[in-house]
Amino acid sequence: MGLSVKVLISAYACEPGKGSEPYVGWSWVNAIARVADEVHVITRANNRPAIEAALAERPVRNLFFHYFDLPRWVRFWKRGQRGVRLYYYLWQYGLWVYAARLHSRHGFDIAHHVTMAGMQYPPGLAALSLPFIWGPIGAVRVPPALKDGLHWRARVSEAAHDAAFVIARRDPLVRRAFLTARMVLAFPGSFLLHPPAGKVLRIGHMFVDLSEFSTPRRPAARGDPSLHVVSAFRMIFWKGGDLGIEAVARLKARGVRVRYTLVGDGPERRRWQALARHLGLADVVEFPGWLSRDATLAVLREGDVLLHPAYREGWSGAVLEGMALGLPVVCLDWGEPGHIVDGESGVKVPVNESREAVVEGLADALERLQDFSVRCTMGVAARERVRQHFSMEALHTLVESVYKEATGW
Repeated sequence: MGLSVKVLISAYACEPGKGSEPYVGWSWVNAIARVADEVHVITRANNRPAIEAALAERPVRNLFFHYFDLPRWVRFWKRGQRGVRLYYYLWQYGLWVYAARLHSRHGFDIAHHVTMAGMQYPPGLAALSLPFIWGPIGAVRVPPALKDGLHWRARVSEAAHDAAFVIARRDPLVRRAFLTARMVLAFPGSFLLHPPAGKVLRIGHMFVDLSEFSTPRRPAARGDPSLHVVSAFRMIFWKGGDLGIEAVARLKARGVRVRYTLVGDGPERRRWQALARHLGLADVVEFPGWLSRDATLAVLREGDVLLHPAYREGWSGAVLEGMALGLPVVCLDWGEPGHIVDGESGVKVPVNESREAVVEGLADALERLQDFSVRCTMGVAARERVRQHFSMEALHTLVESVYKEATGW
């Protein structure tokens, strides 16, 4: 299309071939490059090899990357995920200075913070004297009715999560972002730390390339009475693996032939394995561990239902990929999964009652999807919903609309 604008993007996480936030960053910057005449992206140096390899294979003439990291003496203590939140916070303040220098050299028309998506972190680009777009961003909490059922470590983690929002409200750069952003692109179900001065657009921010899912899964034969439930997520408490295991236990107690494959790894894995043994599910629940993306998609293709029982969720890549493969989804009616899934593509369980009611609701939803014809109908609807609302074409349309409004074209 080619709007005559020069865009500066902050995308801390931006890497082709990855999932979660790196995938979001890469998707969004490429979509923006389809709309704007010239796009400059500031990202971390460790993303450089994958970015340059992707651009060598498929060049984008108007997309330019600038690699920025804090000095080694500031980041020597960061190792993988250890210290990532503190480092990212400091990186944003360093970005402020780095971006100001780029702006003086290139003269940008608009700035856009794309990743990371946590609303509690200050966006360095908001400090520039430029029209500013903030998002996709969000802030999601565990539903109040489910907090009492968390184990003590999870309660401490959730308390720290809430405290981060309290601190963020006092951060001058966060406050400035709300005051200066022309548009805030916020997750569905997200609360806002301050009343924004600009327009708030509620959007789903995960999109998938349907060309990667051109061959939908083949449903199990109609005569097969068993139900294969699949999940794929990092094993951290808020992904809700315990809720899924308890729901499967109730399903088994009702006489349903069920097996549950839970792909992923993380600090909750041992706890969830112990829970499965305690509930007599050692021969029902399988934990294959961390798998490559291709291997994970192969597991999803073998499933009948995708179960995503997250307590809180800002990212829903696995949900969209499962739907793109033609899987019906069972999830909580909360956060982004509750926005993505509708009544035709899956079953959403209300979260305004007790934990007991939620687990029972998940079990009821899975039992309903024992019906082969219901699964097939919902699976077709799930793929169609992705095509209409969460495909790359839908992202390109959204970005074009956002930039036309933000720039006044």
